Amino acid sequence: MEQSFLFNSASLVFLLIISSITYIFSKKINFPYTILLVLIGLILIPLSKISFLGFINDFSLNPNILFFVFLPLLLFEAGYNINIRELKNNWIMISILSIFGVILSSLLIGFSLFLGLNLVGFNIDFLICLLFGSLISATDPVTVIAIFKGLGAPKRLTLIFEGESLFNDGTAVALFMIVLTMIMNGGEVDSLDVIQGIFSFFTMIFGGIIIGGTGGYLFSKLLGHIKYNEEAEITIALLSSYTVFIVAEYFSHHFSFLPISGIIATVVSSITIGNYGKYKITPKSEDHMNKFLIFFTFVINSLVFILMGLTLDSIEAIFLDFTIPIIIAILVLLLARFLTVYLSIGIVNSFKLEERVPEKWKSILFWGGLKGVLAIMLVMMIPSEGNAGFEKILEFENNIGWTYSYHFKDFLTIITISSIMFSLFVKAPTISYLMRRIGIGKVEVFEKVEEEEWKIIANLKIIEKLVKFYKNNFLDKKEYLKLKNKYKNDTKKSVRKIKEILRNKEDDLEIFIKRIIYKYALGIEKQYLKKLFFYKKIEEKNFLTMLNDIELKIQSINNRLKNKGEEEKEKPCFLRKMLLLNTKFNIYDIYIINRTKYTIGKKVIRDLKSIPNEKSIFDEKLLKYVIGIYEYSCDLANKKRVEIKEKNPIEIGLLEKNILNKTFLKVEEKLLKDLNNKEIIPVKFYNNLIGDLNKELYSNSKPSHLS
Repeated sequence: MEQSFLFNSASLVFLLIISSITYIFSKKINFPYTILLVLIGLILIPLSKISFLGFINDFSLNPNILFFVFLPLLLFEAGYNINIRELKNNWIMISILSIFGVILSSLLIGFSLFLGLNLVGFNIDFLICLLFGSLISATDPVTVIAIFKGLGAPKRLTLIFEGESLFNDGTAVALFMIVLTMIMNGGEVDSLDVIQGIFSFFTMIFGGIIIGGTGGYLFSKLLGHIKYNEEAEITIALLSSYTVFIVAEYFSHHFSFLPISGIIATVVSSITIGNYGKYKITPKSEDHMNKFLIFFTFVINSLVFILMGLTLDSIEAIFLDFTIPIIIAILVLLLARFLTVYLSIGIVNSFKLEERVPEKWKSILFWGGLKGVLAIMLVMMIPSEGNAGFEKILEFENNIGWTYSYHFKDFLTIITISSIMFSLFVKAPTISYLMRRIGIGKVEVFEKVEEEEWKIIANLKIIEKLVKFYKNNFLDKKEYLKLKNKYKNDTKKSVRKIKEILRNKEDDLEIFIKRIIYKYALGIEKQYLKKLFFYKKIEEKNFLTMLNDIELKIQSINNRLKNKGEEEKEKPCFLRKMLLLNTKFNIYDIYIINRTKYTIGKKVIRDLKSIPNEKSIFDEKLLKYVIGIYEYSCDLANKKRVEIKEKNPIEIGLLEKNILNKTFLKVEEKLLKDLNNKEIIPVKFYNNLIGDLNKELYSNSKPSHLS
């Protein structure tokens, strides 16, 4: 037992070392990392036959570990980073591809593979073909997204790929479990089984949405109560994915007539936390969590893809005997993906359900539909010899007259891995060529302008920091002037580039410059608002209301940049709209909102006035124009604030006193941290003091009688 564990550990460490070296090498040669890993896995097969390297094959991924330990966090990482506002703008396209598309693809693959295999003499039951269709229909964006980022693909195209992959996992698993259940029940299917299957599919999807949404909301609320404990924040956020996944699977296990998809639940929960709970996590905790998720996905993808190559060595069937089924399977997959993508986009464009999807994107969505981790996980979930449920597999094989020397799981494993390898070795390397060929990687005019805008904004922030460093004597005058002139000249260069791009369009140039300044100002608003919310100087409902307002303005600016013609009227984010449902705003909420608008507005004005105002960078009148907007907004907010205060002097006085107390507590917190960093205060006293301070600092800013 001890020796077995030692060899397993040695195998795991060896594979991770090889994966890390492969990753570094892939970056140097600019080649997709996952493709190299599969190649390395194939190379390791003959090496594992050498006696002193025999331990390489000792480590294997248990399907339960894959499904219950690795999958929830992989889903959390993907969902947590999805912007719900962008998702909302493309939800119809993504829904059609991930639900209708997966169902259509599974059926097309099932029927076509059944007919094709039987035509060439392979007597494979339809349910086995349909099982393959369900497990292989989900797409894996890991390799494609890496290529997209390298070539600068349109953000919307990337979002559609990510969104489709995120949601079609749930659909594919739901279909897979339904078909596998039919197989485990002997394979005899009647009309009642079909109705039950359809019912189960819908309960899986909608049950998953309900449990995921509820779980995400509750965990987000919980995160709001532990802001001063970074370790607990990260743990709670990550455990949310496991909790909703296990709850959904537990419910399905005990109430088999009402199954719920753990995958859908985890996806919805992670999106909720990423767009609602994220604001309640300290920036430091969020940074640590993001780094952990990047590391975790690297480890899992490394192990799965490198073991994909090694898995072929464990299959007893002769690989060459499957040449014809593999070719048929690949052709069927291409046909199904082609019809699914072109039909789905055709529906959206023909009925004008959403912003039109460009015609040239069809070929990228078709060819970029790669297969990956989930397909391997699902094929491993089919019971094999020695596992629970294998007797039912044998019963099914006996019922359908299975005469081959290998089990149907081996057959599915071979064509699944072959299909994944085709997508990795043939489709993935040619995506870049296809994108360049049809001009998708080409940078549009508005993207060039936007790139220069962000350079200007970054340079202005650096100049602002330089001024502070110089005032605090961190820089001498010579070095300060040298650096300031460098970034000022870089800013001027970006402005000149924008002028060149938009030459002969003076009106457009003025609009774009105003947009740069206004977008920069809105960014300051959003950042400062989050800070006020984090320190409980503004309540959650008021924070969400103001955040929605800022994001709508940012989205409106982005829409105008793309020259969509008539300005698109943005609607509030659905998730936050639901969270604010039945929320009542009293006079004190209105006071706090106006007070916050006034405070943030003043900060924005100060920041804008600190921008170098030489005409060679910004025309002064454009800067004054945006400052004027904020001065007018501050004036209105202040008048409303004063009006409410005059009508409710005692209550508002207590509220202001409470807010002022928070400000002093924040100063005290900063002082304590500074003393601790300089090792002036003993750690024991620091921990006690900072703990008591945090409890008071992160409590509600509103006096109890105003709640």
